[in-house]
Amino acid sequence: MDKVVILARISTDKQEYQRQVNELTDYCRKHKNEVDAVYFLRWDRYARNVEFAFAYKRKLYDELGIEINAIESPIDFESTEWPLLLAMYCGTAHTEDVKIARRTKEGIHGTLLKGKWSGQAPCSILSKHQLV
Repeated sequence: MDKVVILARISTDKQEYQRQVNELTDYCRKHKNEVDAVYFLRWDRYARNVEFAFAYKRKLYDELGIEINAIESPIDFESTEWPLLLAMYCGTAHTEDVKIARRTKEGIHGTLLKGKWSGQAPCSILSKHQLV
């Protein structure tokens, strides 16, 4: 039976995804003969950046010979279309992140233009709770 390592992407206030991927890569390097594959749910859970996806594909698949793939949308790395598919899956997630960041900045800017604070008031400003 093949030994499989599952990559679980965490979503918390303090994103430690890079540390988790580094630990996974270190584990795979140390146990190279024991790990055959790394699976994750979707490509956007593995990487939300095209460069990152290609770099870690190179580290795990090309250098260590460990299969990496998504459960929901697997890619055949023996085919000629794999670079396009990987770029499409991870590029879509990256584009979504860029859009969300831009909308957030625009929302904060719009709030400031209206004369309101978009977060916690500066230390020099008393909040309505402190006035009571």
